[in-house]
This record gives sequence, C-alpha cells and structure tokens, in this order.
Amino acid sequence: MKHDAAREQIRRSLDEALAPLEPTAAQKARMAEKIAGGQEMKHKTRLSLGLVLAIVLTLLAVGAAAAALLSAQEVIEKNAVPLAMENDTAQRKTESYTHDQLVSLIRTANENGITLDESTGIMLALKKGEGYWEDEAIMEICREAFGGVFYEWTYDQQYWYMNLMAALEGYENDMPYPGPEDLTAEQARSAADRQLLAAYPGEAGEITAVYRRQETFTTEEDGQGQWMSTYQPNDLEHTKFMVSVSRDGTAEIDAYPQDWAHFAVNQLESAVNDAFRAVTGTKSSWDQAAWHAFSEKLPYADRENGWTREHDAYLQSVYPLPDARDISWKEALAAVLADAGRTNTENGNHVLLEIDGRHVWKITLPDLADAGWRSGGTSWQIDARTGEILERAVWDLGDSAWRAYVPDSVYAAVRQGMLTGREAAALAADAVRKELNEPDIPFEDSACFETRADYREWKQQWSITFVPKSLAWARAEARVNEDRTVSVTRCTPSLVTGDTLYQRYQEVYSVNRWRQDTWVRFGQAMQQLSPEGWEGKLLKQTVYPEESSVPMTREQAVDIAFAHNELQEEEELDATLIGAAPHPVWKVVLSGDSSLWLYEIDVETGNVVDKEAFKPDNWKFDNPLKRYTLHRDFAPAYAAEFGMEQLARIEVTKYAADMTLDEPQMPFGPNGEAVHYRVECGDHTVLFQSDVPGTDSYRITFTEGFMTEKIETLPSVPQ
Repeated sequence: MKHDAAREQIRRSLDEALAPLEPTAAQKARMAEKIAGGQEMKHKTRLSLGLVLAIVLTLLAVGAAAAALLSAQEVIEKNAVPLAMENDTAQRKTESYTHDQLVSLIRTANENGITLDESTGIMLALKKGEGYWEDEAIMEICREAFGGVFYEWTYDQQYWYMNLMAALEGYENDMPYPGPEDLTAEQARSAADRQLLAAYPGEAGEITAVYRRQETFTTEEDGQGQWMSTYQPNDLEHTKFMVSVSRDGTAEIDAYPQDWAHFAVNQLESAVNDAFRAVTGTKSSWDQAAWHAFSEKLPYADRENGWTREHDAYLQSVYPLPDARDISWKEALAAVLADAGRTNTENGNHVLLEIDGRHVWKITLPDLADAGWRSGGTSWQIDARTGEILERAVWDLGDSAWRAYVPDSVYAAVRQGMLTGREAAALAADAVRKELNEPDIPFEDSACFETRADYREWKQQWSITFVPKSLAWARAEARVNEDRTVSVTRCTPSLVTGDTLYQRYQEVYSVNRWRQDTWVRFGQAMQQLSPEGWEGKLLKQTVYPEESSVPMTREQAVDIAFAHNELQEEEELDATLIGAAPHPVWKVVLSGDSSLWLYEIDVETGNVVDKEAFKPDNWKFDNPLKRYTLHRDFAPAYAAEFGMEQLARIEVTKYAADMTLDEPQMPFGPNGEAVHYRVECGDHTVLFQSDVPGTDSYRITFTEGFMTEKIETLPSVPQ
C-alpha cells in the first residue's frame, strides 16, 4: 500500500472511530501522520481514556493487514477458550470473562482483522469496564467473522462452533456430519445453485445478489446424507426456495412465492424480519431498507386482522431510503449524545422519516426519567442534511415503544382522545385508595413509588403497577379501560403484619438473592410481629445471623456446594445464612438445565448436612420458603398445614419425576390412559398404588420429624 493511500485510509478510519469523541482536526491530522509513518508528534496531547481506546483499536485494525492473521477459529481456539478456562476449577465453572480478559480477547481479535461493531454487547461491556458472558463473547466474535446469524454460516462453521460449545459445556455434539460417500458442502451448493437456476431462471436470477443461503445436513433413516439449502430472499418480492440435494446430486425444489394479495399485518412484519435479517425479530433491529419495504406493502394489509392504532401511525408516516446528502444515523446519534450529555455506550433506536418534504432522523434513547415517572425515553428529530436538532421530546408515562418509529406529530394525532398513561395511573391510584380505604397512600410521590404503565393495544386497556420504594407501602396493580372503568387486581393494606412482611420485603428487595444484611433486618422485624399463617410462623422461627458472625463466607459455601454436585451445575441462584444447632448453615441454591439443588452446609465443619434435588418441571413443588428455611423445619410445618399425603406427593414427584402424581387426571399411562392412584396413609408411610397396568407405584417412609427416610418404587400392575 502506498504511503498516501495508507494515510487516507487511516484518516477515514479515524474520522469514523473518533467522531463521537470530538478530537480537533489538528489532533486527528497528527495521529494520522504518526500512524502512517510520518513525522513524530512534537506536542503533547491530552486524550480521554475513551479516545485512547478508540485510537488503539484503530491502530490494531489497520496494523493487522501487515501481519500473518489468525482465522476466527484460531482466535477462538487459541485465545478465547484458554481464557474461558483460566477461572474454572475442578469444582466450579465460571461463565464470564473478567474485564481484563475481555480487553485481551478484543485486542487479539482486532490484531487479526476482526473488528467488532460498537453496538455489540461485548463492546459495550468493554467500554463500561465490565466483564462479559463467555459464550456470548465467542458467539459475537464468530458472528462478526463469519457474517450474519448462525444458520447463515457455512455448515463447517456451524459444526465447528457446536463442537466447541459441546467441549466447553461438557455435552456431546449430535449434529450429523457428511461421511466419505456424501457430497461435500461445496458440491451440494453447486448442485443446488445449478438446478435451481435451471428450474427458475427468472425467479432465482443472480443468486448471490438476491438470496442469503442457510444450509443444513441431515441423515435419513436409510443412513444416506442429504443437504438442504434454504434460499432466503433479501426483499419482499422474490420467491423463497428450499432445495434438498441427495447423495447422487439430484435436487428437489420447493418454492414459496411471496403472495401479497390478501395478508395480515403480522404476516408482513414476519416477512420483513426474515427478508432483512432482523437480529432481534423486532422493529428495533430493522434497518432503513426494511422500514421502506414495510411502508410500501402496509397500505394493502388487511385492516381487520391484527391491525392496531400502531399501524395507523405507520401508515401516516413516510420512510424514505437515504440519499448521498443525508448524514448517517451514527452521525445523528453523535449529535444526540452530545446534546444529552451522555456517553457513546448507547445506540438507541433510529429510523429515517420524511416530514414536510425533509429527511429527518429520529433517534430515541431509553430509560430517561421525568419527575420520577417511568419513561420510555427521550426522542430527537434531526435534520438529515444539516444535523440540526429540530425537536426534542421526553416521553410521558406509558408512551408506547412504537413512538420511536413515527414522527411525534403523528404519534400525538393517533393517540388523540385516548387516555394517557398518566391519566390512567391517576384513575388507578384513586381506585386502589378507595378499595383499601386508605386515602393517604402517596402513589404520585416518586420518592415512595415507581409508577409503570403499559397499554395493551389488543384490549384497549391500560395495565398500571405501583412499585413501592420502601417497606412503608405495598405494591398495587389495576387495569383501566378506555371508558375509564377500573378493576383493582392487586392491593394490600399498608399496615404490615407477620403474614405480609415477607411479601413486602420481596416487593422492595426483589423476589430472590437478598444480601445477608437484608435477611438480618427481615428476621429482626419478624420477631416484633405475630403471624397467623404457617409460612409466617415458619419464617419467625428461622434465625438469620450476620455473615460476619461465622467463619465461612458465602463464596466458600457456594464453592463447597459446587464441589458436592456431581453434575457440575453451572449457576448459583442464591445463598442464605441460617441459624441452627449445633452450628449455623449456609443454604445454597444451584440451578441447572433440569434440576434445582438445595444444599445446607455447616459453617464450622464444611459438611453438607442436607441436599435436595428437584427433578420435575413443575416448579410449584419448589416452595420459595424452602430456599430460606431449614429442611428439618419446613417439612413438619408443610405436613401440618397440607397433610402428610401432599408432602409425600412432592417427595415422590421429585424422586421419580412422575408428573401424574401432581395431575392425576392427565394421560400419562403407556397407552394414554388417565392414571389414578389409590392412596394409603400409615403412621409415617404413604403408599401411592397405581390402577393402570405398566405404571409404577410408590411407597414413601418419613421419620418422626417428616424428613424423607426412604422412597421405594413398587412393581407395576401386570399388563
């Protein structure tokens, strides 16, 4: 590369990479000169950390061209995988890279010509100084290197990736792979292209220009391999094709023309997602070509099927294709970020509109609050020719997400005469206060409540939620119709009792993963109350000590739980310190693909004194209190409340994963029969005797304290 050409390439790269950071023209010129090998900088320049990072990434991306590059697969195998394994131990698998590891991985990717988009999760984590999930980081690098979504990679790339994930996660890759007698992927592609063009020369046209290929390989029952290529069009006009190629090279072609004679709006939205590769499957990932195609077809959609006011707004909006005079959406975003005083870690939603004959970028940034109300964000409308900010609007309570994709004037017109979210919230607040006969609940005070409003288009109804910010108030929910009728769906008196304290803590501190000091405060508060229900009484008799009072930390307890889990489950859900004799225990909750594990670990000896595994997929058997109380206390309390038979049903269902014990009338017999059980209860035993041949019966034996002593599977009734 000649010196001048290199200098020009670097200048353009710097212009794009550093635009949001606003270095001066002189700074950029000096940097470009230095990078291209010109004179050394003679003046010291103070640069922000973000600017330095951008310069480093630009240097790496340009410098990579001169080096012997690793392939994406080599970057993953030689760098990403070893980094992922660094933090793992024999007992525990860590699923996230640290920030330092992330820096190292991104540096290696850049050095080898893989430049990740600024909007990806991995790059946002990098800029925020955070770590990132290992599997997500690997996927994002692969997606950048291989192009597009997983099923648009070559089959070899898909197979390699699945082998890699299987090795990392400890399972077997069951993807079939062509044998020596099967066609190679290249041969199958050639045969599919050739025969498709011969059969549909007008429809298929230039395959590479019109279609994206998705390829898979399957093995038929006779052992013969077959390749399948899906030709997904990049527009709403061309026919979709699925071409299967057998071992002898013969192709079978199925054609799926896009017929827009009679269609519902949801069919159009789905077709746009497919044609324009909407990563999230929602409008938030549509590019301008997708919006333009959508707007061209929308006027012909069926107005009776799935059509809402949202579509009225789209119909009144114009979505032009950008021309050479328009600034890019990223340039518009830079202007928005500067105006908002926010960092370049946000990308926001963006769409190009035509308003009064002028091209206008609409950029929306999420989660900006207005006077304590929950808000969808703030939108800017920017002249696409000059970059001038034409309009700035903070969203009101309950504004719909689709406001981001239409002119503000159109949004206001379409919602004209309808209840606003703020009006619906006021009606809901009055209804709750009347229901509870508590006229002084301060729902409108943002220091006391967060108000959430969601409009359900298909029901013409508002869903209002008041989320408390302190233990003084309870959560409330109501639904408000357009005719202003209100139905209160949830409300609790402000006065806290021993039976409502746990719920109140959940509303303020979330439903799980409390810090131990939260449990300590909860336990102290519970001692001042007199619960009447069994759950409140169980919680009151449970002691929650300070973590500093025991020799074992939460992290040490979690490590012990992982060490005693033969399945090497990978996710910690919770850990709570509970007072007990002779020593306190840590109650650790681990979760896997199909099981939930509860461990009680003695803080003095490190012994696992109790361990339970939940096998069924019906989580009503996982009573939340079992995570935060001792098993030896929970079992007798539950049996006293619901009876020994119900406790036995739970224990056997966990043991056998036999869901018929939960729903006796469901057909789970070998021939689809409804299974019924005859139940016999002794002093400490429960027998479930099946009446269907070929299905198991069970006997469970409890100790005097209702702990499970033994579960037996009994011979089934003869066929």
